[in-house]
Amino acid sequence: FNQYASKQVKEIIETTEGRAINNATVDGTFCALPNISVDTDGVYLYFIRQDWLDQLGLEVPKTVDELGEVAQ
Repeated sequence: FNQYASKQVKEIIETTEGRAINNATVDGTFCALPNISVDTDGVYLYFIRQDWLDQLGLEVPKTVDELGEVAQ
């Protein structure tokens, strides 16, 4: 995050006073990109680690139903 996030993203994250980073951190490891909406027309993206899919023998989901199955 510190290496690749743009200045704008870092500024938005800073407005959460650390909550966004804390919510994306598990056992001291930054595991996800926090979802912060700056307006009501935001686009929501989901990131799935390919190494986790590989380890579980799962394919990248292509539908909402498949996403739900992978999430379980």
